[in-house]
Amino acid sequence: MKGGVIQQVDRPMNLYRYPRNRFIATFIGSPAMNMLPVKVFEKPGVLVLKCENGLKLRLSPKEAETISVLR
Repeated sequence: MKGGVIQQVDRPMNLYRYPRNRFIATFIGSPAMNMLPVKVFEKPGVLVLKCENGLKLRLSPKEAETISVLR
């Protein structure tokens, strides 16, 4: 709950793996999750995140759905 508004209701592992917004992503977990600035590249059927250090991450459709909510 944030500001009197329920942010997300789900099983603990779903909250951890698939947060619906940045607040949930930074609130859940021990240690707390970190946010990493990335550039997002969308290609047909693939979402690629490129970190400042050059690391590239390809996301599954479920992960890509979560990212679209957080950006």
